[in-house]
Amino acid sequence: MAEVPRKSHKKHKSKDKDPIDPTSKVERKKKKRKLDEIDGAGAGDNNSSITLPSSAPTSTVQAATMTATSTRTVKSADVSTPYALTTAARYLPISPAYSATPHVGIQRDHLDPLVLKYDAALSGVVLLHRNLRFESSAAEIRGESPFAFAWCRVEFVLFQPVVGMVLEGWVNDVSPSHVGMLFGNVFSVAVKAAGIPDGWRWVPAAATSTGEGDEEGGDEDEEKGKGKKGTELIEGLTSAMGRWLDLDGMEVEGLQKFVVTAVKVEGGLLSLEGSFKNEDLPEEEDRSKNQQQQGSSTVDMAVRETTEIHGKVSSDDEEAARRRRKEKKEKKKRKRAE
Repeated sequence: MAEVPRKSHKKHKSKDKDPIDPTSKVERKKKKRKLDEIDGAGAGDNNSSITLPSSAPTSTVQAATMTATSTRTVKSADVSTPYALTTAARYLPISPAYSATPHVGIQRDHLDPLVLKYDAALSGVVLLHRNLRFESSAAEIRGESPFAFAWCRVEFVLFQPVVGMVLEGWVNDVSPSHVGMLFGNVFSVAVKAAGIPDGWRWVPAAATSTGEGDEEGGDEDEEKGKGKKGTELIEGLTSAMGRWLDLDGMEVEGLQKFVVTAVKVEGGLLSLEGSFKNEDLPEEEDRSKNQQQQGSSTVDMAVRETTEIHGKVSSDDEEAARRRRKEKKEKKKRKRAE
């Protein structure tokens, strides 16, 4: 039998699969590119949405702080408290005249002279003293002194103004160069030209008078004010000079708030320098620090001082003081012997 030649059959692809079309590949690539572009744009949007919130609060906080500082003025600021209560312990002598009443002797000889004077040890002006107490039941007599010494503890109410405080003063003197005030009707306050705002105006008394009749009347008043010897009356001189007008056109008089710019002490008397400018107001952080310092100063402060007949000596140097006394006595004996 003749063999039937076998035909080589080609492998046919499954009919389920579609034939590959070059145009479909291009479309797929385009779609991928579009998807990549969309994803990149979405990522960029997300990044922008993340960065915006972080920058937005800082700008709002800065704007809020700027508006807060700009709106804070001297007139709207709260008045500070320049008074403090402190306790001090001192080693004081008791006069023989007050041996029966030592409390009276300490008050009259040592405490009463401190009132309304600046005390460097207490860092303030003593307004009053109270609650005098002796730390020991008996005093000691040292050497040949007729005075008895004892430790005393006293409470003091002090006037302790600090630079940056906002206080109120009563205007009692005005001039083109300054505004004078009194705090508590006791302490003098001077606001110089550097502390007067730029928008304020000085109106001389001559500018307020209008008309010839007023000028003539003013001349007559000046002639009446002169005495027999040609001296002018000082009373009402400051009001006759003129007045200060603020930004609202109101006269600067009566109670006025000011910022303490300097505290001066001379001869035991304390005076203040102030300013009406909003720029001189301290920041909130500085003001909180000043309040903390003021609060710490009101804590019981034991200032121990030894008061001798010829001056004040530190309590730690008592032995040195005794040696000096012995040396002085020995020198006197040697001079007498010579």
